[in-house]
Amino acid sequence: MRCEVCGAPSLPLLGACAFCRAALAGEPDPSGLLEYLAGRLPRASVGRGLLGRSPPREVRIVAAGTDYQVTRSGRNLRFGPEAPPPEWVDRLLKDLSRDAAADARLRAAMTRAGWALR
Repeated sequence: MRCEVCGAPSLPLLGACAFCRAALAGEPDPSGLLEYLAGRLPRASVGRGLLGRSPPREVRIVAAGTDYQVTRSGRNLRFGPEAPPPEWVDRLLKDLSRDAAADARLRAAMTRAGWALR
């Protein structure tokens, strides 16, 4: 299931999408999160397999001085700093919003993705 407003993987936080804050019900389903972030974060470092053609295995970005990373480990995702997926996304977007105040390219990418600035 995906958010109907921003197309993000289903990560409800207090009944709303962790990305755009639109109403979203159901259980968190972070599958597709690596691909989603890799396609929308211009400053992200994306680790892919051989020749860079396989799906992302890792996405890293530094936001407000914090190193955020998501790594695929088999069928599971590991988040750093460690937190449940919806809370991790919320913290990432809060820090990205701080950086976006001084970075027009990042602010434009977040707005184009339909994410709510915090």
